[in-house]
Amino acid sequence: MINKLSTQSRVTEVDATSKLILEAFSRVDLSADTYISNLINQLTSKVAELSTAIKRDSVESELDTLDAVRDELIQSVNYLLMGFERNPNPTFRTSATALKKVYDKYGVKIISESYAVQSSLTESLMADMLKPELKGHVDVLAGVSDAFEALATAQNKFNAAELHYKEQSSQEAKLKSASLIKKEVCSIVNNDIVLYLGAMQKANQATYGSLALTIDKIIDTNNTTVKSRSKKKVEA
Repeated sequence: MINKLSTQSRVTEVDATSKLILEAFSRVDLSADTYISNLINQLTSKVAELSTAIKRDSVESELDTLDAVRDELIQSVNYLLMGFERNPNPTFRTSATALKKVYDKYGVKIISESYAVQSSLTESLMADMLKPELKGHVDVLAGVSDAFEALATAQNKFNAAELHYKEQSSQEAKLKSASLIKKEVCSIVNNDIVLYLGAMQKANQATYGSLALTIDKIIDTNNTTVKSRSKKKVEA
């Protein structure tokens, strides 16, 4: 009896396991079996769809990561300026106070805004800090100029990633989510391929026996990983 692919598997696990199953089938000549050939074609198409959805999700995840980077830098600038405001050097205090007055028009609170609003406010903050009357103060305080440059870089990277995400979203707005496609892949593997291959293993051991064992091993390896992860959660 061939194992069924665990539906508790992660999207990426189903993607990887299904590709191994397809690889195993590619090494056996089953061209005479039109039924299994049709199933393999279905699985191939669905796995390609799943891979595309995974890439789409990874772009969104990258956006979250880049947003976290700029959030941290916005907070770092705030802490730097607060520190210089308490510096015993009057020149440093004067420059820090001038910068903090402008910074506070935006403040740390902008990291709680939507992506679009935060981007607009961050770019406006950066533009203010480049004005001649403030640029001199920025240059006086060690580390502040570097912090603003890092923030500008982070914002540019976020803008590029957001544009890429929106371009993908507009092109793929009608596509299914990765989690939904995962269920469809599992259904093809479990309800069609595994059941059929199990029956054919008994009916024609010479042709299907070795392949059935290979598919079983591929699925079992994945399921063992899933079970191990679930066990760790219970023990934790």
